[in-house]
Amino acid sequence: KRQIRVEYFIKALFRTAAASGRVVENMRVFLGISDSAVRHGHIASALAVIHALQQIDVINREGEYKIWPIVGMGSPPFRGGLNNPRLAHVEALQYSGYRTATVQSAVRYDVSYAEFLRVRETLSRLHPPRDLEIKETWVEVASRMYRDLVDVYLPKIAEVASAIPSTRERVSWKQYGRTIEEGGVQVPRAIVYTATWYFVGVPPTLLDAQFIAWAYKTDELDAILRALPALLDEWRYDSSFYCRKRAKNVLGEDLTKKIDEALDIMGIKPEPDETYTALLNNAEAQAHALALGRIRGFLG
Repeated sequence: KRQIRVEYFIKALFRTAAASGRVVENMRVFLGISDSAVRHGHIASALAVIHALQQIDVINREGEYKIWPIVGMGSPPFRGGLNNPRLAHVEALQYSGYRTATVQSAVRYDVSYAEFLRVRETLSRLHPPRDLEIKETWVEVASRMYRDLVDVYLPKIAEVASAIPSTRERVSWKQYGRTIEEGGVQVPRAIVYTATWYFVGVPPTLLDAQFIAWAYKTDELDAILRALPALLDEWRYDSSFYCRKRAKNVLGEDLTKKIDEALDIMGIKPEPDETYTALLNNAEAQAHALALGRIRGFLG
């Protein structure tokens, strides 16, 4: 919701500065997607960031203030995909209008140096903001459907997360994690949360399956795909890490049926990585999670 109302918050900051006697004409605003994706799902978060970039462009064109937006995204599509060597070119266009993009650890250390250089070069080519309609209804429905879908699986995700190694020196998520619904199950922070879904066979981008079905049935899907031009590439990419057998065994058939329906709507026939799938179907420990992350090029 803060990203949807970014224009209000930015102008409030300028007013507060002026009221205290400080002259502020320029501001750098950081737009992250990871925590938002954990709480609201990928599509809702992506739409909100694009809407925020559009609002910042409106402020800049008004001429009173100058805003320099920074986007912070990881390698998995669920966390924005902007650092992913196979997706950076489409993500940079999808989130066009940023002034600075962060380069995170996975693309620096988990892929080749040549791939890192290509990503850096891609992110350095700035594109003007896009002018298109983002319906707030899309964000609200996508968020609600994601939450409804994942709610039943969160206790299992919290249990399986113990197999995911921590990559950062932080307080354990069990002491300081995230809740998707107020008072609900505490889940890991973004990297471990994302990695856990991959570990159970479900790339978390696919958790928007119910929203894809809704958008198709309400004739909104084409407009949403215009707003999110990278979405089809993200789903194709993540479908190679979708392991129906593993997901069905760990989480049950209801989820895989919804994902399969959404993939069919999107016209995507998964082509699983055989080495990855063979390892995943026998994965139990942290060593397996790390090996799977190396194949993907990121842990989570």
